[in-house]
Amino acid sequence: FFFEEKANLNSENIKSNNSQIFILNSIFEKVDYLYDNFQFYDETQAFISNSIFEFSDLQNVENDNFVVAQNNFNSEALSVPLFLNEDYNFPNPESIIIDNGQYNFSFDNIQIHLDSNSFWGSAPDIGIIEYIPEGYIGDLNFDYFVDILDVILLKEIIQNNSFFFEINIDISQDGSLNILDLILLIQLILDNG
Repeated sequence: FFFEEKANLNSENIKSNNSQIFILNSIFEKVDYLYDNFQFYDETQAFISNSIFEFSDLQNVENDNFVVAQNNFNSEALSVPLFLNEDYNFPNPESIIIDNGQYNFSFDNIQIHLDSNSFWGSAPDIGIIEYIPEGYIGDLNFDYFVDILDVILLKEIIQNNSFFFEINIDISQDGSLNILDLILLIQLILDNG
């Protein structure tokens, strides 16, 4: 199961033999053009949705496999870069990955529902990093300033183990609120001093 992933695949690709594979909101970049990203054998069932990959990778899938591919984007046809900085994978605000992920998924007995607090915008982004417009990261009290008041609020949330989560509060973008987010918030304020 691949969900909100970004993978650089070379000779290490996705191989499946008589199994089910689900790929959602993921990005697969081809590094080695000698191999296809996907190799499915012996009645594999694959569901690929809201992901970015080279469509040519599905050309060599054997006929006895069942592949459903919907709402995907061909990486070979994209005109706008996906990321501003490939090293850090910071999403380009004009990229197709913004708000093109899927937040409700149901197939056979598998169901996924993302809470709207886990993404920014109308839908989740494709890939592991959620794009948050500049100025909103760390603004916990939504006063359009990132300052000591936000640090105090985050400290209280972490200290009290409050069940309060907004994507712009998770400074480290690791899915949890902890001391690392507090340190990064303080660093963000000092850097923007």
